[in-house]
Amino acid sequence: MRIRGIPVDAYTLNILIEAFCLSNRVNCGFCVLGMFFKCGIDFNVVTFSSLIKGLCRENKIVEAIELFKKLVGEKVCQVDNFTYATLMKGLCKAGYTQTALDLLILMQMEGPQPNNIAYNIVIDSLCKDGMVDRALGLLHQMIERGVSPDIITYNSLVQGLCNFCRWKEEGKLSEAESVIELMIQRNTYPDVITYNTLIDGYCLQGQMDNAQRALGQMVDKGIHPNLRCYNTLINGYCKREAIDEAMLLFHVMPQMGLHPDAVTYTMMLQGLFLVGRCDTALHLFREMQLSRHKLDFNTYCVLLTGLCDNKHIKEALAVYSKLCSYRNDSHVFGNIMIDGLCKMGLLNIARGVLSNLVFKGQQVDGYAYNAMINGLCREGKADAALDLLRKMGETDCSPDTITYNVILQEFVRVNKLHEANLLLNEMAGGSGGCHDERGKMLYKGKPVDLTSEQEEVATMYAVMLDTDSMNKPQFKENFMNDWKKLLGRNHVIQSLEHCDFTPIYEWHQREKEKKKQMSSKEKKALKEEKMKQEEKYTWAILDGVKEKIKCYFLKKWDD
Repeated sequence: MRIRGIPVDAYTLNILIEAFCLSNRVNCGFCVLGMFFKCGIDFNVVTFSSLIKGLCRENKIVEAIELFKKLVGEKVCQVDNFTYATLMKGLCKAGYTQTALDLLILMQMEGPQPNNIAYNIVIDSLCKDGMVDRALGLLHQMIERGVSPDIITYNSLVQGLCNFCRWKEEGKLSEAESVIELMIQRNTYPDVITYNTLIDGYCLQGQMDNAQRALGQMVDKGIHPNLRCYNTLINGYCKREAIDEAMLLFHVMPQMGLHPDAVTYTMMLQGLFLVGRCDTALHLFREMQLSRHKLDFNTYCVLLTGLCDNKHIKEALAVYSKLCSYRNDSHVFGNIMIDGLCKMGLLNIARGVLSNLVFKGQQVDGYAYNAMINGLCREGKADAALDLLRKMGETDCSPDTITYNVILQEFVRVNKLHEANLLLNEMAGGSGGCHDERGKMLYKGKPVDLTSEQEEVATMYAVMLDTDSMNKPQFKENFMNDWKKLLGRNHVIQSLEHCDFTPIYEWHQREKEKKKQMSSKEKKALKEEKMKQEEKYTWAILDGVKEKIKCYFLKKWDD
């Protein structure tokens, strides 16, 4: 422009700064700021508002605040509502709602007086953060100060109040209804977003009659329900197993000029499987294929899970086989199949699916291994589960706490305490028990000295403190009966209810964390040391021949 003799003014440079900031190149925007000085052009509030926006977009919140302070403190330019709103929006997006609220208070005290845009930004952020009471307080403050709330204000509040149903059982639906009444009194009328939000809140609380009533009100007021509205209602009915009502809405949609999408079909499939209507679900799935809807990842997950849960394993395997032939994410579907097959006791088929995933080089994660190990333990095959855990260690998928806990519980159930303790030491990094003073259990608040064997059993119980076994009285009774045999009749410990295993549990967690922080080299050295210590336990003389002891069954599984 300058080469051609076209004058460059503030308007042109502001456009350039805005472009740089919108493309996340705020540093270039500041370079353009230098041209204002070089060319003797006066900058204005738009210039700095764009730069503040650019800093916020790049999450440079501290720099944005410092720039704002400089503008106000040194009176570089007169900041206006737009500048405040720009900074407040950036603060709220970055999670600094309280700072944005402080800015709003500053505006009220020193000016410029906040408009509904400034209030809307803070109210929306407060609602998203769950602070709906403070947001309602701002609403009343707006009205008192003569600032008229608009549809955006009310919709943010209704959304925040209805979202409370996700966090609290009692919800705040009555207050959401009151906000809608207030907006109507002030001549602002609910739109499709308002009703969609309210219907979603009713569905979350299981108030399907009220949700249906809200749908009727929409139609009566000439507001056309959209696809999201029907999907929300269908999902609400399906979750409460009211599948006939969901089907009715599904068939009404075309009459309203709406066509079910992949989300609608997927929710219907889930609802039908939930009530065991597999034939109808499969018919709907075929209808979905014929209607040329894109079958997405979630649809197939719901289909496979539903078929497995309802023991339609033949159909599930047929679908899975097709998926494996053309999808790269078939390992996720494999996880579903392994879990479903194991729950049905079809361990051989489940192992086949797992082996096929490994053979094809598919990513096999902890979910698949944990499902397989859980299935083996459920069938009393703890040794085979332990063998699979060893194989996990040879892959990129390391066992987690769930993996170990499943096998530990099975070993404890069948009274294989020595094997359980070896596994426990492995979890803790091979440190060989909990003889550390920090790991001593307490009885009636006092530390108790235990023999190594007694300590083994106590440690096994301690690591299971965060498992479901603690909710089973029979498990606790069986544990105490077995432990008493080791403790002896005259031992100080006589009652489980006075035992505090927390120090052992906490020690064990610390040891696990230490192992996580180890380098690969340290882990390898630790493993070699452990193998060296256990060397004498891994061989036996059978018929005069030295044989290696392995963790697997020498008989065929009976599935």
